[in-house]
Amino acid sequence: HALSIRAFGDHSWAWRITSLLAGVALIFLTFAIVLKLTHDFWVSALASLLLAFDCISMTQARIMMHNSIMLLLMMLSLYAVICHTETHEWPRKKAFFLAGIFLGLGAAARWVALGIKPVIDLFLIKDFLKAERKRAYLSDIFFYLIILSIVIYFAVHLIFPFIKGFGWSEIWRDQIHM
Repeated sequence: HALSIRAFGDHSWAWRITSLLAGVALIFLTFAIVLKLTHDFWVSALASLLLAFDCISMTQARIMMHNSIMLLLMMLSLYAVICHTETHEWPRKKAFFLAGIFLGLGAAARWVALGIKPVIDLFLIKDFLKAERKRAYLSDIFFYLIILSIVIYFAVHLIFPFIKGFGWSEIWRDQIHM
């Protein structure tokens, strides 16, 4: 939000533009995820259409709630995992690296983003059972999807001490309030 306000000025529409763009991007991402899983254009189009007209997602996106950004980041982490586990388009380290970044950013927006983790875990378990080097697979999961996500999460909060009127204690206070 801060970047759009910086770019376009302190106007009500500038406050909302990033969450609205995230909400629109989520519709296209939903199409891409469903297409990768079903290989059916019409099922993907229907899923995207249902999301576009569900009322809540786009309403929250246009009124500047963090939910649309959080949901986009959640789904991007799922998309990255699917690109390895289901389609094998991406190598494991790339997919897990991006999934870890998006998961950490999503959790930094709202802790509810971690709700996507059990869904990701289902894809990981299925793929893990077929993996040849199971120890390396588990190591990548631990490093990218746990450690990297935690590092990204806390890195986002390190901005507090550099904002006028805030100090290091605000990082802890923010965690308590979440």
